[in-house]
Amino acid sequence: MHTPFLLEPMRKIQILPRLFSCHFSVGYLQSVIISNFKIMNIKIIITIALLMILASCTKIVEIDLNEADPKIVVDAYAQEEGILNNRSEKLYAKFTRSVSIYEDVYPEAFSGLDVYATNDQGDHHKLNWNAYDSSYTYTNIISDLDDEVIEWTIETTIENINIKSKTSIPNYVAIDSILAVKLPYGPPVDGLSPIVFFTDLPGEANYYRLKLTINGELIRGLFITRDDGFDGKQIVYPFMNVGVSKGDIMKVTLLAIDEFSFEYYKVIMQNMGGGFTAAPGNPYSNIEGDNTIGIFTGQTMSEAIREVNY
Repeated sequence: MHTPFLLEPMRKIQILPRLFSCHFSVGYLQSVIISNFKIMNIKIIITIALLMILASCTKIVEIDLNEADPKIVVDAYAQEEGILNNRSEKLYAKFTRSVSIYEDVYPEAFSGLDVYATNDQGDHHKLNWNAYDSSYTYTNIISDLDDEVIEWTIETTIENINIKSKTSIPNYVAIDSILAVKLPYGPPVDGLSPIVFFTDLPGEANYYRLKLTINGELIRGLFITRDDGFDGKQIVYPFMNVGVSKGDIMKVTLLAIDEFSFEYYKVIMQNMGGGFTAAPGNPYSNIEGDNTIGIFTGQTMSEAIREVNY
């Protein structure tokens, strides 16, 4: 008889991962923290010192503003006003020399010039000297209703420089009415604000410049607009920052101008810091001639006068 083997129960062996741990003494940890804190403080102190040194280092830089050569400046327009058999035309030209920004003097006007204007109908006129404002002008009553002038050319010679420019006369636009109201928007003003209404001509791009006179005094500023989105519709133009009261006499002058002149005035407005969001730049010029700048505007004029009685 065989004696059975007594098998010893197998023991389950579990292999446990060895845990590693680092032990630092409290004193060592404090020394590390203190050392890091000292290093950080030193870096901060050095950074602040450098900033103070850089801030205290100043250098005076002298900018040499080279003055540009003086230019001949032309301010001219060909204007038609009135309707039907009550029309007239006016030519105006003024020639000055630009001055330095360092000179507190009024620009010198050129006198004794021979200034001529010619239109597309073959008419040739010499402009007359006007000593009142140092300009050259010509005025004529238009008797022939069929004699519609589209283009004008003006020319003269200054210091052996031939100066010439051409412009086109836009269609006539009349003022519908003017009012004085309290605007629900815009900057606050004392009293009421003048508003002008006029109807745009349909089917064409139109550009406008407006002038406002209160009690015989011309309001300084440049007021221009165009018919974007209002082709053939009534345009309402408020004069912002201008206030009128009962008894004041308002006179509005509406000038329909050519596109080139509108772009010229728009750049001037941008340089003055008002209207039309675009970077300022040098004004356009339609004047031909060496060292010559300016504008020759074609325009039609309409005026309306009203007393503020409320």
